[in-house]
Amino acid sequence: MSHYNVGSIYEGNWVRGKRSGLGKLTYPTKSYYEGDFSFGKFHGRGTYFSHDTGITYVGSFESGYVQKTGTVYYKDGTKQVKEWPKMEALSFRKAIQILEDEKMGEANAKRSNYSRLYGSIRAMEVSERSERALRKTRILAMNHTREIC
Repeated sequence: MSHYNVGSIYEGNWVRGKRSGLGKLTYPTKSYYEGDFSFGKFHGRGTYFSHDTGITYVGSFESGYVQKTGTVYYKDGTKQVKEWPKMEALSFRKAIQILEDEKMGEANAKRSNYSRLYGSIRAMEVSERSERALRKTRILAMNHTREIC
C-alpha cells in the first residue's frame, strides 16, 4: 500500500516504479478507481466510483481516459450502457458532464413534447366548445325563425 502526499492511497502491483496490473487508487474525496493500470494510468477494464455524484462507471479506459463502451450506474439504481465518442482525452468528469447534458436534453425534449401535447388538447377543447356554441346559435336562430314564420 502506498500513500501519496495529496492523500491518495494505492493498493496494487508496481512495475519499474509505476502502478501496473491490477490495483485500486482511492482519492481523499472517497472516490476511487479499481482495475487495470499501465505505466501508472488507468488502462484496460476498471471501475470508477465518484463519491461526489454517486455514479459508478464500469468499462474501458485507455491511458487514463474513458474509452469505447461501459455501463454507468446511477445512485437511484438506474443504469445506462454507453458508447463514448472518440476523443483524445475524455476524463471521467468530462464523461459525467456528457451524461448530464444528455439527460437535460432528454428532459427538455420531454417537456417540449408535453407542451405540444397539452397545446393540442387545449386547441381541441376550444374547437369543441366553439362547435357546440355554433350549433347552439344555429338552433336558436332556427327556433327564432320558426317563431317568426
